[in-house]
Amino acid sequence: MSTATQRAGACALLAVLLGVYYAGLATQFSYDLWPTTSGGFIFNSQLRALLDLRLDIDPNVIGMEGFVRDGKTYTYFGILPALLRLPLVNHLWLDWTTLSCVSAATMSALALIGALNASLAGLPGSGPATVLRALVAATVLCSGPQVELLGKASVYVEAVLWSYACACAFLWLSMPLLLGEAANRRRLALLAACAAVALLARVSTGLALYIASGLLALVLMRDWRATGWTWPAQVRHLLPAGLLLAAAIGATFTVNQQRWGNPLQFAVLTANKYYDADPVRLARLERHGAFALARIPHALAYYAAPGWFFAAPPDSARRAAVATLFDGPEGPPVGIVQAQPLWLGLAAVGLWSLLAGGSALRRDRAFAVLAGLLVACVVITSYHYLAFRYRAEFAPAVLLLACLGTRRVNFSLRQRPGVPAHAAGGFLLILALVQVLQAHATVKAHACTPFGSYAASRASAEACLQQGQRGH
Repeated sequence: MSTATQRAGACALLAVLLGVYYAGLATQFSYDLWPTTSGGFIFNSQLRALLDLRLDIDPNVIGMEGFVRDGKTYTYFGILPALLRLPLVNHLWLDWTTLSCVSAATMSALALIGALNASLAGLPGSGPATVLRALVAATVLCSGPQVELLGKASVYVEAVLWSYACACAFLWLSMPLLLGEAANRRRLALLAACAAVALLARVSTGLALYIASGLLALVLMRDWRATGWTWPAQVRHLLPAGLLLAAAIGATFTVNQQRWGNPLQFAVLTANKYYDADPVRLARLERHGAFALARIPHALAYYAAPGWFFAAPPDSARRAAVATLFDGPEGPPVGIVQAQPLWLGLAAVGLWSLLAGGSALRRDRAFAVLAGLLVACVVITSYHYLAFRYRAEFAPAVLLLACLGTRRVNFSLRQRPGVPAHAAGGFLLILALVQVLQAHATVKAHACTPFGSYAASRASAEACLQQGQRGH
């Protein structure tokens, strides 16, 4: 049996095991795979509409989440999750949301394992280095957005997880380029496909991957010019990727034009039924807009340390500013710092390694990809709504740096064997255990927390968690 066949078999087995594990998390291990979820039939309805060559959907399916324009009801979600249901067109009476979320989470984890392996390519194995690889792989499979968001499968989570899966695949495909591998047309086209598909799922992630692709292309073109490539040769090399990116932009602009009458408009919030029924929300939008840079410091506090964010005294200036700038922020109050200690520690090492440079690392390419990924963080922190699921937008940038940090720590462990290596391994083991345990606690907290303002639902969320603890 060839090595490629063995790898394919191992990957298929891992995918099956992950699917079973993630399906258990998503269903609280009842394995009821077709439960009725929040908004679960929206994408089914969207697919039916697309097959009829229209974009308006059944207002009874979408309810208050609908956007009404010229008497027709639309959703703001991208069309990718609907298109993924095409093979199931004869079974749209079932809610496929949970299985779709599980599939996206599985693809995300597999792509991240690929990115981790790619980041360590060419490094000789050793005892401590092998342990490091295993610990990071365990956190990739058992923590992060691909685990935490499964606590409450919904139409909102489904869109986020599919765009996140595209970003994870982008990391995997770009990692060899960051370590100096030549950029062939096939790899560039696959990177473009990740960005294109992400744009059809979620604009913030798609925009980030488009910018990362563009910046990376500029760096590559500079390299090609330095080696004597002509402009026609560069264009031919980039043409397949460019066509994929252009096709997705065309499809997205067409959808936007049909929904909102403007190809550059992704959602007219004032047309939403919830907003139309809430004068306070409409006034907030009128005053500050959907995006505002003034929101970024408060949003960073929410995503990094929501416990502190929600603990602001009722009469404080901080609480007043949040009430002015945002709709009621959602829970649960579990921050990225609390949930991802190993990833963040390795990301800090990766950032230091990126700034300091290394013999195998192409800093210009890495900075280009990182800058693109950070765009999603800026978009989501300037947005008027704070939601637990949006934390997934931070993960690709963190994971890019964490992969680079893992490579650097791997090198250091081989340079300092003995007691220093074992001490470092023990510390990394603690961080990995904390991250995995926190992820599973977060799944429960997410499942217990209702949609909408956490301040309004805090008592019921805490009661749900206490009841679960007594049940165990």
